[in-house]
Amino acid sequence: MPAGALESALLDGLAGFAGTLVDPLVLAPVAAAGIVIASPLRARLAAAAIGLAHGLWELATATGPIEGPATLLGSLAAAALLVELVLQVVLPLARLALRCLALLGTLLDRLR
Repeated sequence: MPAGALESALLDGLAGFAGTLVDPLVLAPVAAAGIVIASPLRARLAAAAIGLAHGLWELATATGPIEGPATLLGSLAAAALLVELVLQVVLPLARLALRCLALLGTLLDRLR
């Protein structure tokens, strides 16, 4: 491995992660999978498949032998992070908001 190849691979992986994290073609399906699929395991598997598909596309367009696999791993990590954000933050906050709205509706009905 040439000197600087490890640093280059790490930077390529980080670039793949950041690129996937903000890509709407990955963000929308991963968020939808996290919201629509009832089983967390299946939602995580769907997100991994979406991240893998995005990473394979990036791998096909990679210019160097080290850039491709690092970008693929970055894409998988970003998809995993996105689905975990949906499962661990977005869904509980949505449930809390629905409970608060239901409680507010109940309180307003009692005041009438």
